[in-house]
Amino acid sequence: MQFLPRRILLAVCVAIFSISLVIDAKEKRTRNLFLIRVDKKAGYIDRTGKVAIKPIYEDAEDFSEGLAPVKIDAKWGFIDESGQMVIEPRFDWIYWAGFSEGIVPAGINKKVGAIDRQGKFVIDPIYEMAREFSDGLMPVKFPGKQWDYSWIYVDAVGRKAIDREFFGADSFVNGRAFVKVGFDEWALIDKTGNQVTKQHFGSKDSFNIFSEGLTAVKVKKKWGYIDRDGKFIIKPQFDDAENFSEGLAAVRVGCNFGYIDKRGNLVIPANFETAWKFSNGLAPVALATRSTRGLRYKSNGRWIQSCGLGVGSFEPQGYIDRTGKIVIEPIFGRAFIFNNGIAQVSFGEPPDVIGAIGKRGYIDKTGKYIWAPTQ
Repeated sequence: MQFLPRRILLAVCVAIFSISLVIDAKEKRTRNLFLIRVDKKAGYIDRTGKVAIKPIYEDAEDFSEGLAPVKIDAKWGFIDESGQMVIEPRFDWIYWAGFSEGIVPAGINKKVGAIDRQGKFVIDPIYEMAREFSDGLMPVKFPGKQWDYSWIYVDAVGRKAIDREFFGADSFVNGRAFVKVGFDEWALIDKTGNQVTKQHFGSKDSFNIFSEGLTAVKVKKKWGYIDRDGKFIIKPQFDDAENFSEGLAAVRVGCNFGYIDKRGNLVIPANFETAWKFSNGLAPVALATRSTRGLRYKSNGRWIQSCGLGVGSFEPQGYIDRTGKIVIEPIFGRAFIFNNGIAQVSFGEPPDVIGAIGKRGYIDKTGKYIWAPTQ
């Protein structure tokens, strides 16, 4: 998790930045095969670290619903877990999160639609952008409109499902979605397109919304948590906030992060420069040091806390348990979330370089490598 300006970067650079953030969004899907890169080629290992699919692809993404996107000769297709090509590479672009409910956004000839598991377009490629198909609907953007009502929702066969257009639109989760109704002004809607609450939010956490029934939103520079009815369960009081996972959520207090429970109590002190969500009982963190605690300066008679540039942490990262105890020492350049007992770690990925991919490997829950970092 990074400082508050991260959310501005996400809005501007989501397509590029997704390389770093897909880990967070996709960990909800248990995986049996894990992406590796060797000599700039992509392949997959199993949970023991054995190569299951040789690294022969120009690029690749993680498996979802039993299929993974792979790139050959600048075109994207899909393989199954045996490595067999089941959808031939012919697409210019594939949505990084892969299949969801049997559908994935795909692009061809500079237009975007969505395909099924046979590679057939079930939503015609006539749009400029699309996001994950979820809850039976997919947000899509009409081409040629930059700052206008250009986002709609379509169903699994491409029919317009909500009779409204929005400045921006996120995927539905459990019957709720955030839509942009003004500059950094977001409303919560149901599947009819009606606003669940009259209150609008200055920003929201796009990843894993309504995880465990709550989602983080910002009002007047402070973050809190609402339920599906838009009611604040934890009032806005934090300087930044992630969504809940395993009963805890990372929040920023001043310049540092800690973890709260669902009553809003800080149960793990704010001693971390960065903090991600819990998964498999562990969470990636970077310890706050004297050099990372920020500066206080006086402006117009008021003391202001400066927390850095918002580009993330240069401090080494490791893992804590639910008590806040370090259980895997912070020795990694970056540490990602555990999935099925395995976590990706990396070196040589400066946080101020958008989309940087360095040497990446995998560890088990003891911190032992099952795959030493390669690139």
